[in-house]
Amino acid sequence: MEESEKVWIATVAISKSLTYEQLKYSDYLNGKESFIDDVWEFVKECKEIGADDFVEKYGHYKLYAI
Repeated sequence: MEESEKVWIATVAISKSLTYEQLKYSDYLNGKESFIDDVWEFVKECKEIGADDFVEKYGHYKLYAI
């Protein structure tokens, strides 16, 4: 899974307030559950630095509205 997809899925999780478990078993990671920890690192980063800084840092990727 490419970083761009991980970032997009992380922004979906943030926008929908998904928990780790909800995200892991969601359609977004269907068949790709092994990437949950990688994706969750982006979720945690966004929460730590804030949405504005996250968008500035990863805005070159397609992002879900956060």
